[in-house]
Amino acid sequence: MIRDSSATGNNSRTLLLLHLAVFLAGWTGIFGRLISLSGLPLVWYRMAVNVVTLTIVLLFR
Repeated sequence: MIRDSSATGNNSRTLLLLHLAVFLAGWTGIFGRLISLSGLPLVWYRMAVNVVTLTIVLLFR
């Protein structure tokens, strides 16, 4: 197997981001218990936060 040496330095950052995403996804159940909104508004707020976040990420790439 051939490894690209330029991608090796980026592996640790990518792995860290993956662990952060898994950690945050694991906490969504706990956050869901603390939020007193019903299902539909909660889904819309989560979707709005994701749209804003992804838009910012894509604009600064």
